[in-house]
Amino acid sequence: MKIISLLSTILVLALIGFDINERFLNVKDASKNEPQLSGFAGNLSLPQLDKEQQLRIRQAFMEYDQKADKAVSKLPGLSLEQQLQQQGELTQLFVGDKLYRLMAIVSPEEQGQELLPKFALLQVTNIKDNQVEVIKIVHGGELSDYKVKITDTKKVNFRHKQRKLELLMYQPNQN
Repeated sequence: MKIISLLSTILVLALIGFDINERFLNVKDASKNEPQLSGFAGNLSLPQLDKEQQLRIRQAFMEYDQKADKAVSKLPGLSLEQQLQQQGELTQLFVGDKLYRLMAIVSPEEQGQELLPKFALLQVTNIKDNQVEVIKIVHGGELSDYKVKITDTKKVNFRHKQRKLELLMYQPNQN
């Protein structure tokens, strides 16, 4: 019984060794087995467009390129005066060259004895270059000159001097 298990172990190890040798160690020899295409690849030449044809194709596509540039939408920005007049309930807040939209409000559960602060995730779009990022603001923190207060799961309160703003996640139905 021991002899059979010993012989089968030796046989399996020999097969594993042979497999490793064929797969990894004889990689150089594999190219010898591939058929050679001597003389065939030397005279392949693809047809080329002449300068006039290239120019006509470019001009035809320039029309579409110009339309695409016009189609890029610019996000509306607010002047500094208009930004200072923002108040009340808003679904988007303009501060400088940035547009803020409320994405989520998270109220973490208690961790031991310490209660973690609420935080909100805002989508920030740079009006000038349309770059978008997501930032995290914490209850009691600041965003630019605004003090942040999170009291609800659907809105964030901002206060700057005497102005009060509420950034809403969505506009409620006016039934």
